[in-house]
Amino acid sequence: MAAGLLLALIGGAEACEDLGALVGGMEQQVLALEPARALELLEQGEDALACQPVADPELLARMWIAAGLADQLSGRDGSGYFKTAHHTLPTYWSPAFPEDMRPSTMSLDGSGTLGVHPVPSSQGVWLNGAGWTPPGPVPAGRHLVQVAPDDGAPTYTRFVVLTSGESLDLSTGLREPVPVLPDEDIPLTTEPLPVVEPPAQRFNRPLVAAALGTAALSGASAGLALKQNGDMRAAPDKTTLDQELAQQKGWAATCYGAAGASAVLLGASVVF
Repeated sequence: MAAGLLLALIGGAEACEDLGALVGGMEQQVLALEPARALELLEQGEDALACQPVADPELLARMWIAAGLADQLSGRDGSGYFKTAHHTLPTYWSPAFPEDMRPSTMSLDGSGTLGVHPVPSSQGVWLNGAGWTPPGPVPAGRHLVQVAPDDGAPTYTRFVVLTSGESLDLSTGLREPVPVLPDEDIPLTTEPLPVVEPPAQRFNRPLVAAALGTAALSGASAGLALKQNGDMRAAPDKTTLDQELAQQKGWAATCYGAAGASAVLLGASVVF
């Protein structure tokens, strides 16, 4: 493991208990020489750290001192708790215990480096109950790391044990909060689109009249060309037939020419 030991994530208590009352209970149990009960209350106190605003450093120091004394009464070495209390408040000793119970040394040995990320912009990092800006050097030993807003319960709480010379980078898994849309409907103003009338079509009346006249000429020429069919069938000889055919071709040419002229005149009446 490249960094200090990570202890269990705090949380899971069914109800958030008052940390001050739990610490006071720990002190009473130590004075009553009931270390096992004091350490049970320590577990409850650690759970309570995750569901209430960041604890006051003095209250945390009292909890660590009581835990260290309970550890010693149980025949174990309570120096880790004493060192954490010393880091939290270097010169503090709990008024619940006489001075002759204070251990001879509570100083921390060496230091390591601690980082915490990501941290939402609306929250801060707290180390043993005090505001702290990571990454940075931290005395070796047991520490409480929390990420929390200034006026709310922590969103991340973890104990770590950092040994001298080691580095630990904590990943909180936190993200920036998603903006909440308002409950009320957002009013939308809808205005009808303006109705755009197409421009009126204008025609050049003289050109239209000329187009109609040439169209009539084309129709008359077509009728005369068709009439020539009967005249050609009644022709008495080839000379007369040839004359009728030539006349039909003339009427057909007139029909096609007048039709083309009519179309040109009609188009020009729109443009001009």
